[in-house]
Amino acid sequence: MATIREIADLAGVSKATVSRVLNGKRHISEATSRRVRDAAERLGYPITPTAVPSRRPNRTGNFGAIFTQYPGSERTSANIGVNLQNPSWSSEALQGIETLVREAGFNVFVTSMSLLRAEDPLPLFVQQQQVDGVFVLGGVFSRDYLQKLVDAGVAVVIVGGCISLPNVHCVYADNYRGAYLLAEHLLTQGCRHVGLINGPNTTNTSQDKLFGYRSALERHGFDWDGRLVSHADFTETSGYETIKYWHEEGLTVDGVVCGHVLQALGVYQYCDDRELHIPRDLAVVGFEGGGSVLRLEPQLTSVRWFNREMGMEAAQRMFQILDGRAAMAARTILPIEMKIGSSCGSGLDGISDEAHKTG
Repeated sequence: MATIREIADLAGVSKATVSRVLNGKRHISEATSRRVRDAAERLGYPITPTAVPSRRPNRTGNFGAIFTQYPGSERTSANIGVNLQNPSWSSEALQGIETLVREAGFNVFVTSMSLLRAEDPLPLFVQQQQVDGVFVLGGVFSRDYLQKLVDAGVAVVIVGGCISLPNVHCVYADNYRGAYLLAEHLLTQGCRHVGLINGPNTTNTSQDKLFGYRSALERHGFDWDGRLVSHADFTETSGYETIKYWHEEGLTVDGVVCGHVLQALGVYQYCDDRELHIPRDLAVVGFEGGGSVLRLEPQLTSVRWFNREMGMEAAQRMFQILDGRAAMAARTILPIEMKIGSSCGSGLDGISDEAHKTG
């Protein structure tokens, strides 16, 4: 399914203008509105005179947003990603959701909880029938729990994760493509023993990264070594401890793909402690996500996407579901951008630092 960005590019306007046109806002010229609607039609984007769901008598006018987390983890700002000094992808995605939802006159209730055990209770705003739909932010959930949400009669849109389940819509970044490009880049820079520090193997997004990494190795004629694949949490500690373990075990590794920029930070710290040079002794690339405030030296070669845009896409999907304009289940995969830094030797070789868009 087409994205807001693709419509904006085709129509020659900003994403915000596309959003206003799709949501039936005033103060948009007829010519601009026509260009946006023509672009949406050409790309097969479902559109009606007013994309905002109608306020029917049986509608609550509210949505719920759930930040997913593991059982037993503390309910802190670090867990749910609400950290104003270092905003995570999920808080930025929520901002995108709220931008469209509040413009449409709806409210958003926010909570954080585990969605892994089907026997766990539903959020109170679902139990008390206070919401028309629920946004699930993150990839930590079980199929049974999501089915429980659907059975409760609410529309469900997953943001930043994916699953094949009837009546569940998914909006997420192209993690497979991102991991493929990063691993391939290391190989083209001369690395022959490339490791992967990934996220939890229970999430589809981490599985996509693993498949992308393996595909790149196989495409270039290399066997992948399971000993050089680590599944961990997205923290500096996991990056540090993984590269330390590989070295202590005597494993040869000359390049590493990090599933999150914090893991890359841990790898940088380990190299600094051991007086290893990046990229001469170890080349490092990773997923920056979106809006990260970390700035590493040497500059990290990375892939990123736009989390606020992801949230806006999710809100549009929710509107379409409530007005019966969406399929039973659909996936929207957002394109990623690759930025070439000097953490794998590219900058030293004179390769441009420009961002390369992929989709």
